[in-house]
Amino acid sequence: MESLLIVAMVINMLFNSSYGNNVLFQGEMVRCLYEETETQNKLEIYYQNEEDFNTLIEALEDVSNELLNSVNKIILYSNEKESNVAGITQNRTIRLYEFSKYSNSTRKRILYHELAHILGNELLENKIIDYDYTEYKKMVEKDGNYIDEYSKKYILEKNRYSEDFAESVAMYLINKESFEEKHKNRSEYIEKVLKI
Repeated sequence: MESLLIVAMVINMLFNSSYGNNVLFQGEMVRCLYEETETQNKLEIYYQNEEDFNTLIEALEDVSNELLNSVNKIILYSNEKESNVAGITQNRTIRLYEFSKYSNSTRKRILYHELAHILGNELLENKIIDYDYTEYKKMVEKDGNYIDEYSKKYILEKNRYSEDFAESVAMYLINKESFEEKHKNRSEYIEKVLKI
């Protein structure tokens, strides 16, 4: 890591006051601006406890600037829960729930998964992929397997490939060699869209 800039300020949020997309906070949030390098956009991080914040900073150290530049905001919830969901991505904001309760490897996978959703949205905006992930779907069919039960469910029940894409990008970034062995065609597609 070349340089690290963290500027923090406390934002007092009243019970029932809202921030962003009408998300309710209880207690106070701390806002930080995170910058890993001079060329990276500043990332706003909102958090309620130090442990969540510290584990996020640790996880961010391994994330490439290309992925981080697409994110405007990460909000860490320590008290609120979202029905068995570890993270949600909307627009360029990632919401993570009880982030510090997970193991290091799980945190990394959650973070990369949510970053992959932002990447997918960017690819859609730039018309590199279509809403149905048509080209990616062909790679999944060529591989003839599923990433995990989570993405399998989305494919079989909803015919949606965005979750498989997010899981694939996460696993690819965490352990490229292992992922390539099992999912050769997905790997080639991911390399192409990530321009690796």
